[in-house]
Amino acid sequence: MEKQYYALTELTERWDFSLHDALYLAENGLCRFWVNLPETNSIRFEKAENNGLAYELPVEICKTGGLMPLMTEDVRRLIIYKTAKISRLSCPSDGTYFIRLDKAVELTADDMVMMCKDKLRLEKELGFFDKKAKVKTADIRHNIDDFFIEELPNGYTKFSYHGKNYTYGFVQSKIIKQLYDAALDGRIWIYGKTLLKNAGSSSYRLGDVFRPHRDWMELIKSNKQGLYRLYLE
Repeated sequence: MEKQYYALTELTERWDFSLHDALYLAENGLCRFWVNLPETNSIRFEKAENNGLAYELPVEICKTGGLMPLMTEDVRRLIIYKTAKISRLSCPSDGTYFIRLDKAVELTADDMVMMCKDKLRLEKELGFFDKKAKVKTADIRHNIDDFFIEELPNGYTKFSYHGKNYTYGFVQSKIIKQLYDAALDGRIWIYGKTLLKNAGSSSYRLGDVFRPHRDWMELIKSNKQGLYRLYLE
């Protein structure tokens, strides 16, 4: 039976995934992270605006407990500092409201969870690979056997796919090799920031690294949300 939620630390073991990858998902609105709290007194507030001035309007005194979604700024604090005192929580069903706890609770990154429906969605949409399930969850047809890599004596690397050759320098080649390894072991998608960091690049965008090579997008495919894979179609 599938669980209702998974601890974020468990997912870092199941997937090729880090806490900073989780922060990327939260900051870009791709996934919400939750905590499971004991019942406590709280006040529900409404976010409102009048003549361009934003304010918070208390709506009711209430009890809060169980699974509650974290605010993005608190996800950031928990991941960067590993611990944080949390006094505000999002409302599960309505983003125009939030909850303020009577007393702040101290949480750690280990308290963060992801709902099962989000886990399954990310595996389907972004190609995360659940190693414990022993299945490849990304529905991608790729022809890795037709992809060849040849190291050249001048320090460049030649990549061949469907009979067409592409020659790149050190940094670009390290990026493509990461994607090749990911395609081999079932991870398939990798964050652009991870590719750049592992390649030793100080650039912030893959497009900047490949700027002199207009054909790079024939080999690398983006999901338009910061993830990349080999364009094996």
